[in-house]
Amino acid sequence: MVRNILYNIIWNTYDFTSIEEFNKQMMQFLIWYNTIKPHSALKKSAPLEFILNQYIKNKQKVQNAMALYTILDKKRKKVYNLK
Repeated sequence: MVRNILYNIIWNTYDFTSIEEFNKQMMQFLIWYNTIKPHSALKKSAPLEFILNQYIKNKQKVQNAMALYTILDKKRKKVYNLK
């Protein structure tokens, strides 16, 4: 990431005249880097996309586990005549 920042922000054709201008360019770069740019380590997904996909997968796993627990709990109650 540091190499990307150096190349894309500092060494690339930007001539900063103020800290505010540098900060603005840095924020634009970081937003692009973490929301749009594909990363090979993340299966060609942007970090935000990868995190959201992981959350959705894990949420589905939790929902499936809760559904299974509910089914098993109903069967347990039926077997032991519990209300």
